[in-house]
Amino acid sequence: MLRNWWSILVLAIPSLVSFATQTVTGTVNLIMVGHLGFITIAIVGVSNIIMYNAFAIFSGIGHTVNYLVAQNFGAGDMRKGIERTYLAMIMCLFFAVIIALAGWGAAF
Repeated sequence: MLRNWWSILVLAIPSLVSFATQTVTGTVNLIMVGHLGFITIAIVGVSNIIMYNAFAIFSGIGHTVNYLVAQNFGAGDMRKGIERTYLAMIMCLFFAVIIALAGWGAAF
């Protein structure tokens, strides 16, 4: 039983690292602009939150489709894996348009 958990943990490491590096990138951004004043720090802080949420949406879709297609490959059913890939691409385009429209609308 413990061996299964170790295998699952090893498979989850890339996802954990990618989310951790996104947080580190936001922190580095704040450090770099820290000397420019509190307004700049506030703007970068809010931008980091927005970017982290966008990253979470697209990364979640990407990791999910990666695991599902890997299952289809293992089962020898790549037709379903390709269908899942197309569905993920459509979802990403949908969310990208919504995020772009929200950003465009909030700019005015």
